[in-house]
Amino acid sequence: MTPEAACAWVVRRLGGAALRAVRLEGGLLNHVFRVFLPDGRTVVVKQAPPYVARAPHIPLDPARSAVEAAALRFLAGRRAPRLLDAHAHTLILEDVGDVPDLLEWLRSGGDPVVLDHLAAWLRALHDRPGPPLENRAVQSTRLAVQYEPLAGWLARAGVEDAEQLGRAVVEMGRRFQAGGPCFVMGDLWPPSVRVRDVDRFVVLDWELATTGHRAQDVGHLLAHLELASLWCGLDAHLGDRFRAAYGALAPSCERDVALHRGAELLTRAIGAFPMAELSPDQRRHAVARAVDALRSAGPAVTEPPAAP
Repeated sequence: MTPEAACAWVVRRLGGAALRAVRLEGGLLNHVFRVFLPDGRTVVVKQAPPYVARAPHIPLDPARSAVEAAALRFLAGRRAPRLLDAHAHTLILEDVGDVPDLLEWLRSGGDPVVLDHLAAWLRALHDRPGPPLENRAVQSTRLAVQYEPLAGWLARAGVEDAEQLGRAVVEMGRRFQAGGPCFVMGDLWPPSVRVRDVDRFVVLDWELATTGHRAQDVGHLLAHLELASLWCGLDAHLGDRFRAAYGALAPSCERDVALHRGAELLTRAIGAFPMAELSPDQRRHAVARAVDALRSAGPAVTEPPAAP
């Protein structure tokens, strides 16, 4: 999609006119534009191609846009943009404006208590009934792109137990394909969280939402807070703060948090989506932390049966 096509799409769907569109950078999966309307308002147009927008060699089901639309309808503007229209793998969304993302907020001296509020909101989201979203296609892509290659990444990094660690992560990924007990956001990293104030934030990019396992959301954000502590000097204890504010987890879920956190660290250090910001030395540190996380998971945990 081009800026001109984004303008034309808004005209067809909302009526009236559109003055111009500019591409919004920062996302990985979709083509995203801000479209300016004659009355001074702006909207966001988000189009899902049949691949990862920043990595066209990686196929990705464009039906993810329908998943995002369903998630946004469920959220109804609570901590998420309002959905204005949806059609043909393209969404028109409320424009939340140019507010800092979570990392920008924390780096600029913003109060880290926002992590407490974010954790409390996430816990409530996970604990309450959500929409029945089966996003198996995205989980299959994650298995193929992030979990299954992990043993090879570790082996190239010289990790002796690469095969064993890889098996544990693949086993988790296969379980995640079958769905799970709660509604998860699916892509909780700092660019998805836009912060207006410590208790006023909006969460963007719900195309990976699914009925799944909370460990993906918790482990994903923990990995990115850890990466930020490496490449931009973010306080290394902020992940611990977020994790404490989220609250207690079952042992099997703690294990999955560690496995997904390790997988995401590797993905961003030496895997499918390496971060340009990391220096070679920082990449080595990220790999070492990933290996520690994966090893800390230990063998599979069998939960005791629930009391009758």
